[in-house]
Amino acid sequence: RRHLLDAIEHVQDAFVIYDSDRQLIICNDNFRKLYDYTKKQTTPGISYNDLIQLDIDKQSIHDEDRADYSVLRQVQRSHPQDAVSFKMADGRQIEVTEHATSSGGIVSIQTDITELQQVDKALKQTEEELWRSQEMIRALADNLPQFVTLKDLEGRHIFVNKSFEEWNKIDRADAIGKTVYDIY
Repeated sequence: RRHLLDAIEHVQDAFVIYDSDRQLIICNDNFRKLYDYTKKQTTPGISYNDLIQLDIDKQSIHDEDRADYSVLRQVQRSHPQDAVSFKMADGRQIEVTEHATSSGGIVSIQTDITELQQVDKALKQTEEELWRSQEMIRALADNLPQFVTLKDLEGRHIFVNKSFEEWNKIDRADAIGKTVYDIY
């Protein structure tokens, strides 16, 4: 039993197990930290619904998610394989994944995905900026009177401009992926 308790305590995310009556059996300190619960608030036997109500009463959930929080968590309880996410009052985004146990209980893993979402947002912005830059370069190259090509390391065309198309009487789509030997 001690090994199991140590393992649960060392899970990086918030980890909690409820029995078939949705009463808390065990949780780790990361669960308490994530929701700012005390040990008393997470004593074995407290119900899933009581913890949800505690989050609402403490106004831990962001205003935009507070009205739907209880319903969202109750729906998840009915479909424990589905992950749900919600925003905390302090701005953190939490993702909750729950799995049914063979005895009818629930194992819940709760992760702060705020940083991941920030990285994802930054990546999307970078991709959009890259796309805009590529479009500007394409537009510039397409308006040059000289033909312009861009090739990969194997010598296959990855870009040709309009002048190349006109000079070689080949459609751009037919030139992409081909070497000069394939074209001529």
